[in-house]
Parts: sequence; structure tokens; C-alpha cells
Amino acid sequence: SLAAELAWLRAALEERSGQLASLESRQGDARSSLAAELAWLRAALEERSGQLASLESRQAEVQSGHAAELAWLRAALDERTGQLSASMQGVSGQIAALESRQWEALAGQAAELERVNAALESRQGQALAGQAAELERVHAALEEFHAHIERRVDELHQNKGDASALTGLAGRFEQAHANLVRLKRDVVLQDRRIGLLLEEARKRLPEPFDEPQLAAFAGEDRHRLDALYLSFEDEFRGTREVIKGRLEVYLPTIRECAAGSPDRPVLDIGCGRGEWLEVLAANRLIARGVDINRILVEDCRRLGLDVAEGDALAHLRSLADRSLGAVTGFQIIEHVPFDTVVALFDECLRVLAPGGVIIFETPNPANLQVAARDFYVDPTHLSPLPSQTVSFMAEARGFCRVKVLALHPKPEFDEGRRDQVGIGATLNDLLFGPQDYAVIGYRP
Repeated sequence: SLAAELAWLRAALEERSGQLASLESRQGDARSSLAAELAWLRAALEERSGQLASLESRQAEVQSGHAAELAWLRAALDERTGQLSASMQGVSGQIAALESRQWEALAGQAAELERVNAALESRQGQALAGQAAELERVHAALEEFHAHIERRVDELHQNKGDASALTGLAGRFEQAHANLVRLKRDVVLQDRRIGLLLEEARKRLPEPFDEPQLAAFAGEDRHRLDALYLSFEDEFRGTREVIKGRLEVYLPTIRECAAGSPDRPVLDIGCGRGEWLEVLAANRLIARGVDINRILVEDCRRLGLDVAEGDALAHLRSLADRSLGAVTGFQIIEHVPFDTVVALFDECLRVLAPGGVIIFETPNPANLQVAARDFYVDPTHLSPLPSQTVSFMAEARGFCRVKVLALHPKPEFDEGRRDQVGIGATLNDLLFGPQDYAVIGYRP
């Protein structure tokens, strides 16, 4: 047993001796590797030291060159400073001369503006005095006419005359009163324009007008004929009650497409005197309008209507997509160029909600009296638009279920001739047929 244990110990000792020899061999290899790596690092360090020395040498050369260049720049700057000083002295003299001439020019402009201001104030006084005299004359004439009416009424009551004569006198009195109201409005507008011009002139003295002020004058000039066109409409358009009665024909179309609700309101472009907006309001439908005529806008607002002042196309472009239930325009598209009509259709399609409707009414050139005479009574009309053209444009720009509604035949129109043939029926349609038509189209 002792011999066996001794043999095992010897074997173990030999194994450990082999392991120790292997470890010493690996340690020797590692030392050799470390020595080789240390030699490589020393060589690399020597190489980097050489590169650093080269860099330091080149840096010294660059610094020396920069110093020389900086000295040259300083010398050049000193020279240029001297030249600029000499030039500044010359420029200062020129500036002094220019300032002298400018002050002379400004003094001349100030004198001219004062002369213009005095002339404007004089003309304003003369114009207002003339208008005041005209108003007094009209007022006196109206008082005399009113007294005449009262005497005539008394005579009619005493003599039990024809009541139609009394009605005619009352109509003439109302017309004279309307003329007086328009005349007063014209005086107020003219006074406003003259006041604006004088106010802006005083702000700019002694300098000339700037671009914003000139734009303000141009914007005011755009409304110069507003009162005249309102008088024109009152004369030729028809009374408010007559127009409202005609427009009620469109109410079923508005209700059919569920327009006039808070989320699908109606927009009437070129709303004019606001008859259509009144009809919609009376039927509890939500609507608003836009018109470029400032007087018409103010009149509509006095009636409690929601109306904005501005260009119809620009207003449409400011609205969100699918925000309206209907867009209407009565006697408007014949006032604008063809490309504007196309743009109106495009913007209407964009702002209408699905199922929304457009209604555009315009004079009917299929009626020869309208095409040859009535259309040109309004000098702001551009050209008649046949119903085929407008309905085609509506379909071409994306509207569906487009239809034409013929409206307002002349009093001489003979309904009985519609089912007949021959020259009589044809002339009946051409001369006395519908004076207007409306194109109605729906957004898909």
C-alpha cells in the first residue's frame, strides 16, 4: 500500500513537473512577444517624434509667414485708411450740398402741398356749400310738394275722387323722398372722401404721399360710383318685395340639399340689397353675403344681415374646403370676365360640402328683347351668357345634375302658344319668353 501511494505521488510529481515546464515555455514565448512589441512601440515612438519635429518646423515657418503677411496687411490698412479719410472729406462736402438741395426741394414741396391743401379746403367748402344749397332747394321743393299732396288729398276726400289718383301721388312722394335720401348719402360720402384726402395730406406735410396712402385713395376711388349704382338698381331692378317674391322659387332647392344649417350655411355672392338674405332669414335658414359696394353692405347690415365687404372671388378663396351648403349669385356672372366665371365655379366646388348646390341667375339672351336691348341698360354688364354655355361650364368644372331653370317671362307672353307650332309660337318665345334663367348644379 505504501509502495502504491509512493508510485502515485511520483506520477503526480512528474505531471506537475510537466505542467511547470509547459508554463515556463509559454512564459518564455510571452516574454519574447512582449519584447518584440516593445521594440515596435519604440520604433513607432521614434517615428512619431520625427513627425512632431517636422510639424514644429513647418509651424514655425507658417507663423513666420503669417507675421510677415500681417505686417503687410497692417501697412495696406493704414494706407487705405488714409485714402478713405480723404474720400470721406469729399463725400461730406457732397452730402452737405445734397442736404442743402433736399431742404430746398422739401421747402418747395411744403409750399406746394400747402397750396393744394388750401385749394382742396376751398373746393370742399364750395362743394359743401353748393350741396347744402341743393339740399335746401330739394327740401323746400319737397315741402311744397308735400303741401300740394295734402291739398290734393283734401280735395279728393271732399270730392270723393278716384282713389287711384291718391295712390299715384303717394308713389310720387315716396320717390321724391327716396331721391332726397340718396342725395344726402352722396353728400356724406363726398365729405368723407374729401376729409380723408385732407387728413392724409396733413399727415405727410411737407413730404409727398407714400404708397399706403396712395393705395387708400385708390381704394376709396373704387367706391366713387357706389351711390350711383344703388340709385340705378332702385330704378331698374324692381322693388324689394317684387324681387323677394321672385327669389322664393329657390327655397325648395336650398331645403332639398339641407343647406342653411350652422354647418352648411348659404353664401350669396354679390348680395346687393340683400333681398335673398332676407328671404332665407324669414325661413330660418342661416346665410351670409358678400358685396363690393360699400353702401349696399352698410344698408344690409342696418337690416341685421350678415354681409362682408369685398370681392366675391377673393372671399371664396379665403374659406375652408367643404364649409358651405350652397353658393348663390343673382345677376352677377354677367358682370365679370369669362376666366373669372370659371374661377368662381372652381372655388364653389371646393368650398361646397358634398351634395351642396350652386344657383347662378343671369339675363336670358334667348329672349331677343333682353339680348338686343334690356341687357345693355346696365352699363356694367360685359356680355350675355347663353344657358348652354353656363351649364356646360358647370359640368366641365365638376358639378353634376346640372339643370337650367327658365324664369320671368314678359307680361305679353302667351302660355297657350307653348304647345303650338309655327311662326306665332316661335315669335312668342323669342320676344316674350323668359327674361332670366338660373343654372343649378350639385357637388358630387
